[in-house]
Amino acid sequence: MKLKNLFYVLAAAACLTAVSCEGEPQEPDEPQKVDATLKVDPSSLSISSAGEEKSLTVTSNADWSVTVPSDASWLTVSPLTGNGNGTVKVKAAANVGPEGQAAPERSATINVGVEGKEVKVNVVQSPEAIVFVVSGE
Repeated sequence: MKLKNLFYVLAAAACLTAVSCEGEPQEPDEPQKVDATLKVDPSSLSISSAGEEKSLTVTSNADWSVTVPSDASWLTVSPLTGNGNGTVKVKAAANVGPEGQAAPERSATINVGVEGKEVKVNVVQSPEAIVFVVSGE
C-alpha cells in the first residue's frame, strides 16, 4: 500500500512539473504601431484684401505640427502644434500697398506634418483694389 501511495505522489509531482514547465514565460506583446494619418481641409484658402481669419480642420491620430514660411509675416497661424483632431486658425493682415499704389496679390504655403507625412495648404490673398475718381468740371 505504501508503494502504491508513493507511486501516486510521484505521478502527481511529475504532472505538476510538466504543466508548470510548459514553455518559457511569455513576454507581453509589443503594442502594434499604427501608421499616422493626416488630413487637412480645405487644401487652400482664399483671403480678401481686407484681411480675415479662416480655419483649417486637421484630422489625425498622432501629434502634428504646422510650419509657416518666414517670409509670410502677414499671416498669423495658431496653434502650431496639436494632437489628434483639431482646428488651426489662419489670420491674414490687410493687404494694403503704399499710398496711391495697389498692393500685389500675395501667397504662402503652410505645411501641416505628422511622422513623415505632410499636407501643403496654399493661402492666397487678393490684391487691394485701387479706385480712381475722376471728376470733370
